[in-house]
Amino acid sequence: MKIKPALVTALCSTIFAHNAFALDELPSGWTSRQEKNLTHYQPEQLGDRVFILTALTPLPDGGMTRTAWLEKMAAELATNYGTVIEHDAVDSAGDLVLTNYRIDVKGKKLYANFTAFPAGDGKMRLVQLLSEEDVELLKRYQEDAKKIIAGLYVEGEENDNNAPSPATTAATNSTASAVQGGIAHGRAFIETFKMDGLTPGGALAFGDYQCAVQTEGGMKFTLSLYDNGQYRISGDGNSSGEYQYERDGRINIRSDRILYNFDYDGETKEIAFFFRDKDGKSGIYGQDLRSNIINICQYQGTSQRASPAEQSAADAAAARFKWTTAPGKGVQAGDIEALLYYGYNADYGAGLTFEEEQRLVLKDGWAYDNLRVPPADLDVAASRKNEPELWHQWRKSGDDYEIEKNGAWKKLPGIAVRSAKAGETLNRSYTYSASGGSYYGGYVLFKTLKFKPDGTFTTSDHSSTHANTNGLGQISSEGIGSGAISHGTSGSNGGGHYKLDGYTIEMTQPDGSTARQLFFFWAGDKNISIGGATYAAE
Repeated sequence: MKIKPALVTALCSTIFAHNAFALDELPSGWTSRQEKNLTHYQPEQLGDRVFILTALTPLPDGGMTRTAWLEKMAAELATNYGTVIEHDAVDSAGDLVLTNYRIDVKGKKLYANFTAFPAGDGKMRLVQLLSEEDVELLKRYQEDAKKIIAGLYVEGEENDNNAPSPATTAATNSTASAVQGGIAHGRAFIETFKMDGLTPGGALAFGDYQCAVQTEGGMKFTLSLYDNGQYRISGDGNSSGEYQYERDGRINIRSDRILYNFDYDGETKEIAFFFRDKDGKSGIYGQDLRSNIINICQYQGTSQRASPAEQSAADAAAARFKWTTAPGKGVQAGDIEALLYYGYNADYGAGLTFEEEQRLVLKDGWAYDNLRVPPADLDVAASRKNEPELWHQWRKSGDDYEIEKNGAWKKLPGIAVRSAKAGETLNRSYTYSASGGSYYGGYVLFKTLKFKPDGTFTTSDHSSTHANTNGLGQISSEGIGSGAISHGTSGSNGGGHYKLDGYTIEMTQPDGSTARQLFFFWAGDKNISIGGATYAAE
């Protein structure tokens, strides 16, 4: 079966001849936005029309063939949108695979094209086109979409064919530098480069650069380079990632910012290099030799923001619950009146998200509004001192609990749950699942824990993600609790050990690391909750 009209197929079936160039700048009238593991490309002034191209960062292929990998990814993503009307078999052209779907999303008919190709190091890159069933809309934007997909393909091919030899550390002004080398292109150009007053190469200056593309209305943005090999772009679209640097000055950051080295058919097409001028000032020079568009980045000094990795660690530390005791030295079982669980759907404007809350009701007349750790590890005194707004007096009203809040008594939502009995073990599999999205994107996540009565467990998971048209990438948990889905593949571990004790589960992973988390049964023991996430019995 071939989905008609065949315009979607035409987007991808002929663009991958080797006369394509790496993506250097977007077609006129297009915008891009990078959000976590996704880059979105969309024409401007679409209004409420649907035409969006989304590229995911390379994903592990899981040892699967290209066809099998795309079949699995496309089926999961398409069914997450809505009802599949029809779809093609996966087709191939060289090392590229593609398939087309027609989907009904709450009465709205959409085309979805999924294209995948190798991205080096056992990974695949998935590019998704989502469009209304409108022939004129497809005709209007298909050539631009071809150019973008072709550019992404060529960059992936370059990474696959020119993977860095064992990682080299760039010579920089930091002995702790983790910047990687391995840039294959641009060497012939830099060896013959001459420009009065500019000396390329040497120790790379880390910090902030002010960049300006030398065209009327050209991009202006801040580029931050860090000695851990990461970069951050802000000011004209935000993005971050890893860059490469060579002692001769060549630097690869992003082609769409004209900061990349690219050769084709023996000719240099794009250049980018770090330099110092005759006054010792540092900068980065980038040029697309085909269009003669130039980008100049001038060094401003030490970066004013933490690196992406440092910021992520700081955010995690800030979010980490701090008011705990030594294991088992917090609230004792005899001091607990009840533990209440409450689950509900919340709409944050980008699709529904299932939220879960736990509340602790103590026999001393106080209730805690946001339990995140086992009661046995909760430092009540520290919590009441540092988050007093979460503590309320309670009373019983029939079968319900009420708390005093803002001078009034309000029903405390939730159902009472059961703790584990002394010496209790489990003998079944439980799966945590999360999915969501809107017309234009969503996510799927499954994590299964298989418990045995001998106190051992194994873990297996699968996840995939894509985006919506407003650029808000959907996120969910990669483990239990928080984090972003970053892989569209399956995996499992070799198993670990667990121990139940009241409202606590202690899980020791295969690497020996141990974590204590909040645990309880609910819904007649059909569900368990670990760390605030529900796992349903299979």
